[in-house]
Amino acid sequence: MKRAKLGISGATTMPYDLFTEVRVLGESNVKYLEIWKDKLLKVAASGKLGELKELAQDQGVILFDINSLGDATMPKDTEKKIEECKRLCDIACHLGVGMITVCPSFLKEALSEEVVVSRSVETLAKLSEVAEEFGIKLAFEFLYFSKSSVRSLSAAKYLVETINSKHLGLLIDSCHLILGGSSLEELEHTPKELVFLVHIDDVKETKWEPRDEDRVMMGDGILPLKGFLKVISKMGYDGPIMVEIFSEELWKKDSRTIVEEVVERFRKLEAEVTL
Repeated sequence: MKRAKLGISGATTMPYDLFTEVRVLGESNVKYLEIWKDKLLKVAASGKLGELKELAQDQGVILFDINSLGDATMPKDTEKKIEECKRLCDIACHLGVGMITVCPSFLKEALSEEVVVSRSVETLAKLSEVAEEFGIKLAFEFLYFSKSSVRSLSAAKYLVETINSKHLGLLIDSCHLILGGSSLEELEHTPKELVFLVHIDDVKETKWEPRDEDRVMMGDGILPLKGFLKVISKMGYDGPIMVEIFSEELWKKDSRTIVEEVVERFRKLEAEVTL
């Protein structure tokens, strides 16, 4: 397969601040960074967004997206969520970031599919309008967790296609795709223009519903990642593939070691994919 554009999510290097992440990536062959929102808000509060942007430019690192705007389908306070979206879009514009990932709300009680879809379309449409005003794209990530209001590719695709905005697309995460019951075949038949961003990660086998912290390095888990990469390549997706691993064991390591291991594991996996 064609050599992929490799990126790293700030979740993979969670203990380290944005300035450290940018410097480490600048020394590596990884040039795409997914910014973890909480780290970014600390930089914004300190008045150092300009310094971060300048450092990224000097290091040749692309600040690609911000992760994430959560509770984005059925928030208790829609207006507050819209204001949060505006704030993130404004920061993104200052940094030259073109994308923000958005995640579904979690259900506290059982609701009909009709209610979930109606409210989700209404809220995501409003957020898309905000994003359009700023020239930002929103990448919607469905989550497999049992309480998630949007758990599958088909459900997420329906929302995106219903809203029909050039500023709203899909984020495909290998873990959420497979564990949510969606298939690689379904992914292969998804129009590539709907896919704004891709995450890759693996997950270990558990006797409970896998949690974020059950994710592991590519190849150490149970997911069919070779098949996943093969489909992503066949679709013609040419954006970065972000490695997103929530692992306390990984977080104990030096930031450079984490990045080196990510590059080694991903390129090894990629080399084993045959089209």
